[in-house]
Amino acid sequence: MRLLVVSDSHRHYQTLRKILLLHREADRIIFLGDGIDDFDKLDLPFPISPILICGNNDWGSIASKNELLNLDGIKVYCTHGHLEHVKYGEDALYMTALKNDAKLVLFGHTHNQYYEYSDGIHLFNPGAVMDGNYGLVDIVNGQIMCIKANIFDR
Repeated sequence: MRLLVVSDSHRHYQTLRKILLLHREADRIIFLGDGIDDFDKLDLPFPISPILICGNNDWGSIASKNELLNLDGIKVYCTHGHLEHVKYGEDALYMTALKNDAKLVLFGHTHNQYYEYSDGIHLFNPGAVMDGNYGLVDIVNGQIMCIKANIFDR
């Protein structure tokens, strides 16, 4: 299973559009907040509905602030990160993962790409779409691989 993970588009919907078109092979699209309205401007037919997480700048959105998903037998915790104060560290994310038996935590908010693997838990921030950043996560046979990418490096 391939996840396309994007966050923090902040009205840079053309960059978001390019990323989505480049990765039509993705089995799931996960948007981690701050630009939910950008999906309305894309006018792209998605074969699958994106999973949308509400960020601190998604005023009025009815999207969930976090989701605990089961994808190919792997528990995945998705959040924007502002409620976990990720700008001050990842401890709250790590504790939430432990509490929920999540093996993969996806978050945004800081605009910086980040990956850490510790004690069986993958913490992954794809960075900000507005800077061309995004992430791919491959889940195969219970194994997880997180890949940082940038549309402008192509």
